Amino acid sequence: MKNIILSKGQVAKVSDIDFKELNKYKWKAGIKRGNYYAYRYYRGYKLYMARVVLGLTKWNELQCDHKDHDTLNNMRSNLRAVTKAENSLNRKKYINNRSGFIGVSKIGDSNKYLAQITTNGKTISKTFYSIILAARWYDQQAKITRKVCVINDI
Repeated sequence: MKNIILSKGQVAKVSDIDFKELNKYKWKAGIKRGNYYAYRYYRGYKLYMARVVLGLTKWNELQCDHKDHDTLNNMRSNLRAVTKAENSLNRKKYINNRSGFIGVSKIGDSNKYLAQITTNGKTISKTFYSIILAARWYDQQAKITRKVCVINDI
């Protein structure tokens, strides 16, 4: 692993194999949706370091996903090219999440919890009296329908 110094006092981590090529250019740190990203300008367009590492062109429909949510960790082992739908699977909990689990919400003033997941435009849901059971059901459905790893840390 090597570091590339960015503007605004930020540092991007890159794989040894990519360092020589990436370090030829002056990279900047910019904030996008509350996270820092490494970028540079190329022919009037912002060129993001993570997309360069993955070989994704500006016109490619695929997105770049940072597995560990650290948007300045541009090591090959931390990046994957995904569709927009696949990228949403590796999301963090929303800041206003009150249940503490992705896909689980409390039903009004009752002591019930709704677990809900949407895949390919189809939403399935189930009601539980236990928040833990609701989170486990969500994880199970995520594994089945989306072929992903466990999302909620129980």
